[in-house]
Amino acid sequence: PFSRRDARCALARSLDLAQIPRILGGGEVPAAGWVPPALAPGRGRVALSFDVAAAKDLARRGGLAAEHPVELHYYAKDIHTPVMEWAQGQWKKNLGLDVRLVREEGKIYWAHLASSPPALFLSGTTAWFAHPYSFLSELASDSAANWGRYTSRAYDEATAQAHRAATAPRLAHAVADAEKELLERDCAIVPLYFRNTLMLTAFQLKESLAVSE
Repeated sequence: PFSRRDARCALARSLDLAQIPRILGGGEVPAAGWVPPALAPGRGRVALSFDVAAAKDLARRGGLAAEHPVELHYYAKDIHTPVMEWAQGQWKKNLGLDVRLVREEGKIYWAHLASSPPALFLSGTTAWFAHPYSFLSELASDSAANWGRYTSRAYDEATAQAHRAATAPRLAHAVADAEKELLERDCAIVPLYFRNTLMLTAFQLKESLAVSE
């Protein structure tokens, strides 16, 4: 059923992302879009908002039904299990949809996505450089990280414009166009949350010389 846009949008609209910080408790921020807020300042909500009535209508039109259970695949990491169980519960409560969780070890999971990705699965990414293009390019048609095989000429063009943008207003416009295509028109992904990433960026070693007599 996830070949149907309405079915995908139903999944997006039936998740109350405001609950995620309470579930994880690590400073996670519910996602209002695909690009993190630090890289898209001033942007409002782009992802579809939580609306159970609208989600039920979309599910009916998209062919989601209690008698047709689905599988949600995710990779083995402690933080993922409570989030996947939460999503499972939300879809049961708000759509009456039975979802079976499938947990796989990391190497097996990524090989699975590369060869034959399931219809519904968890993924995530971290920006390699501080620019919206680092996120947008992940889901371009020719990206090796585009596990869901998402293809949209409009999204690809907006992503290319973001890469070429020479001014902040042009960049903001291109990002808005790309996210609107990805999250509103196609509901290709369901952004869940942004996490804090701590890393060592630079360090200095100082040599000490011990002199003994």
